[in-house]
Amino acid sequence: MFKKSSNIKKVLLACLIIFSSFFIVSCNSSLDAFDDDSVIVFKNVNVIPMNTETVLENYNVIIKDGKIVKLGKAWKTRVPKNATVIDGKGKYLTPGLFDMHVHIWLDDELELYLANGVTGVRDMFGNFGRLSLKKKIEEGHILGPRLYVASPILDGEPPYWEGSTVITSPQDGEGYVKTYKGMGYDFIKIYEGLTNYVYAAIIEAAKEEVQYSMLNLMSI
Repeated sequence: MFKKSSNIKKVLLACLIIFSSFFIVSCNSSLDAFDDDSVIVFKNVNVIPMNTETVLENYNVIIKDGKIVKLGKAWKTRVPKNATVIDGKGKYLTPGLFDMHVHIWLDDELELYLANGVTGVRDMFGNFGRLSLKKKIEEGHILGPRLYVASPILDGEPPYWEGSTVITSPQDGEGYVKTYKGMGYDFIKIYEGLTNYVYAAIIEAAKEEVQYSMLNLMSI
């Protein structure tokens, strides 16, 4: 009986050793996948996660291809080889802020957003120039926040703002929604001068073509 129990213990011990070895190899393999110069590490930084009222003190945050792939206590989270390391000691790392209503007039504004922690903005007065800025940012030609651009304003007659697109029929409204979607605008901006029929047609077209539409109410 004792001999049988001893054999069982040996088998269990062997299984445990094999499992532990597999776990260590797997962990090292997953870390090795980050060992290249495209990886960025914020080392020993204080993280404010925003989903809980706490500060994660002295963490390493590993970023690859623009995404956080690992974070953990600095003392037990290895810094991958060849990574670009940013010393975060005594500093704080938070998710980027998002400004939901901006009007970008000058290219110089773009880096100011980033300098103040704003990594995404929604430009509410779109035109082709804004689309050009968006493309340059996405392709890495210039620095700037992630840019979501409104279409030129769709309004009735007379338009509230000069340069707006005047829409007088539901068919025209539907057509411009498709046109602006094809040009790359993220959402449709509409104003109070539209008739009820035109407004309804634009809303229905926007549901199919774009993410959403945005209405500016100037009066009640």
